[in-house]
Amino acid sequence: MTTRIRLWTSAVILAAGPALYAQSDTPLTFGAPFLDHAVLQRDKPIAVWGTAAAGAPVTITFAGRAATARTDDAGRWTATLPALPSGGPFTLEATAGPNATRSITDVLVGDVFLCSGQSNMEMPVGQSRGGEFAAARSANDRIRLLTIPHLGLPAASRSFDPTAMWQAADAKSVRPFSAACYFMGSEIQESQKVPVGLIHSSWGGTAIEPWIGRSALKAPSFLEPLEQLRQYSQDEDGANQTFGRAWETWWRQHGQGEPWTPGDKGAWSDLPGLKNWKTWGVPELAKLDGMVWYRRSIELTEAQAAQTATLALGGIDEVDETWVNGHIIRNTFGWGTRRTYRLPAGTLRPGTNTLVINVLSTYDAGGLMGPADAMSLTFADGTQVPIGDRWQYRAVPLSVGRPP
Repeated sequence: MTTRIRLWTSAVILAAGPALYAQSDTPLTFGAPFLDHAVLQRDKPIAVWGTAAAGAPVTITFAGRAATARTDDAGRWTATLPALPSGGPFTLEATAGPNATRSITDVLVGDVFLCSGQSNMEMPVGQSRGGEFAAARSANDRIRLLTIPHLGLPAASRSFDPTAMWQAADAKSVRPFSAACYFMGSEIQESQKVPVGLIHSSWGGTAIEPWIGRSALKAPSFLEPLEQLRQYSQDEDGANQTFGRAWETWWRQHGQGEPWTPGDKGAWSDLPGLKNWKTWGVPELAKLDGMVWYRRSIELTEAQAAQTATLALGGIDEVDETWVNGHIIRNTFGWGTRRTYRLPAGTLRPGTNTLVINVLSTYDAGGLMGPADAMSLTFADGTQVPIGDRWQYRAVPLSVGRPP
């Protein structure tokens, strides 16, 4: 008896099936996973999907088998080929009339695995024990690899990033590929003697909720975040304002005062430096996985304040909520990634302007990381005001908790 292993953390990539279709009135295409050098699952009916002109008849041929379909009003089609034993390479071809043909070449039939998770799954072969040796000896056209690039989206996508492609296993393709996924697939290919397709879709440090479909997130606590996500998919700026207001409401309920407002009278201290706050030498921050407020004043002329501007904050670890003159600007998540925010007309004013940032760090380093020369306010006329110095900070007690 043949034993087959399946690693499924999420059905986001393949089981979504028809959700990956493109819009109507597009040329004849195959769905995202169907690319040159792909592997299709053996011994099971093979679902194939794609797009074509609305109402068009589509014929699929593969390994001497054929299936037909007709596109719906949105131009989407799905056809099912009969189960096939392992083998190949074959050509997967779709036709939708005499002038519409699309072919996918060098396709194998074997066992296909989706490997997903966080950093443990994402760790590449090249960084694993003995990985460089294994990569150097990995050349095997019967193992095909597909890595899904990192791309966060507010709604399900109908396509992959253009850089996603199937590749035969060799030193170049294996070295950056998931170690856990590759070593598993390599052992299975060696023992079963069939082609193996490995799809790697991981993202270190991600929570489980973004990998789960909306219909499964039914708890009342998800209602507001899902509504914000829906709004974000249609109106990114408006959703950021909605989230910022929810954040302010949470702080009023849990904090002291309104530190984001220009008139805040709380106790602020001079910033020791643009670096991890755990290294400042401040006892209360030495082990803090929590929040710290940052504040800076910016003096502007009337001509500067009348313009739109771009606010560059340098690197921040890991979540920020940013205000200018008490107005919500933006929220971003990222480990040390640089923030650049657009300030619409009316945000700035002549004289003193107050820039306030709350930073939440849940692990390891935290804070404004700079460098100072990456922090500036750039106006529409190209002039610039540096803002990499004269910052103040205010720590948030752990007892306050963490924001939404």
